[in-house]
Amino acid sequence: MTTHSYFGELNFDNLYIWENEIHIPQINENPIEILLWVDDKNTKPTIEFLDKSANHFQNIDKLHQKAVIELINYLNDDDYFVNYYVDEIDEYDLPTLTALIENDDLTNENFVKLLKLQSVSSWYGEDCQIVMDYMIDPEQSDQILAVKFDLDGNFNKVSWES
Repeated sequence: MTTHSYFGELNFDNLYIWENEIHIPQINENPIEILLWVDDKNTKPTIEFLDKSANHFQNIDKLHQKAVIELINYLNDDDYFVNYYVDEIDEYDLPTLTALIENDDLTNENFVKLLKLQSVSSWYGEDCQIVMDYMIDPEQSDQILAVKFDLDGNFNKVSWES
């Protein structure tokens, strides 16, 4: 059994070897899920991976600040994600977004403020990375903007997932 000073005992019966929830009200009023993943059950993460992951999990607010900037940059380059919600607004119960549209105040910056961090995952395998999943409202839509960083906290990319 592998243990770590931050994570405690790791469970290698699943591909997610550790999970928890944290509360950071200034980021999301709901709990944020944090997870450690491995590519396959036979893979054991290195101590360096665990230490870097623990550091990011303990400093999610700093990584969140970087992610917000990258989300705005992503939407400035390609606003299809925003347009998806504008075009489908009648399908969702999103009063805050509706108000932004009706008040002609829908900017990419204001849209990103509506996105809530749902989970932060650290992936161990061929491409080790930290993935932060943002959603407008998980009860209304399964659309995710995933902001990906390397283990040193350097931005990799934003991808639209569902």
